[in-house]
Amino acid sequence: MRKDILRLTFLGLLVIAVTGCEVSDPGSPFPNQPPKTYLVLAPRDSSVFNHFAHLKWSGTDPDGEISHFFVVVDGETLKFARADGGSDNFTRAYEGTIPFYAPGDTAVPHLVKVIAVDDEGLADPSPPSRFFYASNTRPSVSFAATSVPNGATVGRGFAIELDGEDPNPSSLLYSIAIDDSIGGWGAWSEYSTFLFCDPSLSFLPTKVTLMNGNALTTGEHRIYARIKDAGEAQGLQMISVRITVADDLHPAMNATITGAYGSDTFYPDGSVFYRSNIETKLIFSATATAYNGMINAFSYAIGDSPFVFLAWQEASEIVLTDAPAGEYLFHIRARDVAGEISGTISHRIYILELEPTDSILIVDETRDGTGGAGSPNDEQVDNFYAAVMGTRPFAQVDYATHQIGGVSYLSPLDLYRFRLVIYHTDDKANFNIASNRAVLAEYMDRGGKVIFGGWDLLAPFGVAYQDSAVYSATAAADLRFVYTYMRLFYAVRSSATSPREFKGMTGVGGYPDVAIDPAKVPASWAGALDKCWAFNNRGETITIGTFDAATEGSSFEGKHCAHVYIGPIYSVAMLGFPLYFAYENQAVAFMGQLLTEMLGP
Repeated sequence: MRKDILRLTFLGLLVIAVTGCEVSDPGSPFPNQPPKTYLVLAPRDSSVFNHFAHLKWSGTDPDGEISHFFVVVDGETLKFARADGGSDNFTRAYEGTIPFYAPGDTAVPHLVKVIAVDDEGLADPSPPSRFFYASNTRPSVSFAATSVPNGATVGRGFAIELDGEDPNPSSLLYSIAIDDSIGGWGAWSEYSTFLFCDPSLSFLPTKVTLMNGNALTTGEHRIYARIKDAGEAQGLQMISVRITVADDLHPAMNATITGAYGSDTFYPDGSVFYRSNIETKLIFSATATAYNGMINAFSYAIGDSPFVFLAWQEASEIVLTDAPAGEYLFHIRARDVAGEISGTISHRIYILELEPTDSILIVDETRDGTGGAGSPNDEQVDNFYAAVMGTRPFAQVDYATHQIGGVSYLSPLDLYRFRLVIYHTDDKANFNIASNRAVLAEYMDRGGKVIFGGWDLLAPFGVAYQDSAVYSATAAADLRFVYTYMRLFYAVRSSATSPREFKGMTGVGGYPDVAIDPAKVPASWAGALDKCWAFNNRGETITIGTFDAATEGSSFEGKHCAHVYIGPIYSVAMLGFPLYFAYENQAVAFMGQLLTEMLGP
């Protein structure tokens, strides 16, 4: 109770004091207190130290905060570079590497002090300082291995590249003079590369000193170079290089252009089957090394003449996103750093959709033999297939001579205009069909129709010259092609030695028989062939012929050796024997029926 009375009494007095007195003068604020500076890292007083010294400092302000610092060397306030290219005579950093004058002959005395300034502009009245001697060693300069060599012929675009060496490391500065080592020196530069060029060009490299190459007259010149370090110590050696400036020097486009279609490459003739949302890329290059020049940019145009070049670009590639099917003719040129332009090279690519006509393509792997029995020449085989075609329009590709750069190939450009392809390997020595499985698969995926036939037809799709193979959708690529596109899951080959097993095919389902013509094989073969295939076909195929064996009791007798598949996307027929060696009239009748089934009358 007593505590409550005392509390009430105190509150009453407080109310009287507040209500009974006027507001008094609150007094003046304390004056701004100066900041204090600390040198955290600096040379010791009176010591001999490197001319390129790293200093650290800090500051405190009792009634505010530090705004910035002045760094004063020998009575002169240092300037600090800004990001926008300007400069300030103060810094907000708390450390810095400071160059001190030391030309390299003797140690030079210096006095450095750092002054903190607070947020109201008040400076430390007694900042810390250090007195020391800066020592230095002169740097040396040489031409870099990548610099233009002595005695070189150049255009008006080339590079003088220098290497500096400083035993007492600091930042280095470089300068060059043209033809005059007394009064012709240019400004000192922090960059060791001096690029003679057309300075108005885009895509010029950074961190080099640009020189106007157009100011160089035709003929011989001598270029001198020198060096100094941050302490103003200059190298004692001046170096020079002699060059000869010539006119009419131009860069050259390299002939090789690399093309990519997504993760794939173009075929040797520049063709590819179209796929949606695929990036088309051409990569090219140019050189100016013949005259010690440098490539600056590229430009290209698309289409036939007249064409207009697009803007210059730094990238040495052309990238098209989801380019529609069509033929593209590119014209590409290069520019060097002097603005000189190369000649133009052209490169054609074909992005193709299947556009089948009524024509048939016959791909012939015949080796062009002697023309005798068992070794037909190319003309004999071509005439045979011409007779088989009858009145149907067709074209032939002789695989052995269908080459780019000495390499045979089959491409989308060969296939895209044909409704059906007959691919035959009617020669014991040529087995290139597996090399073309990718392009044939692409053709068939787009609705193409193919008839495969030949001698030892399936051996290239597995272990070389194997006698049998099992095919599946999960097998290696070659075996998977046989399963998916040839519609087989098992195949067996007749003996590669005597006795020769295959004397013909017995037609099935209304197809005529086909027998080997004894006049087309050596007498010792007794009218039969070796290395012919029988197989078990898969899924929705129709057997159209069975193996007619020459040897009584042969396990090949009656096995399937020919079938046809008419599918919703592609169609395919398989003949496990070389058709050329059959009687021509029988081959004409058999192929006439097969082509009618696959193409219509």
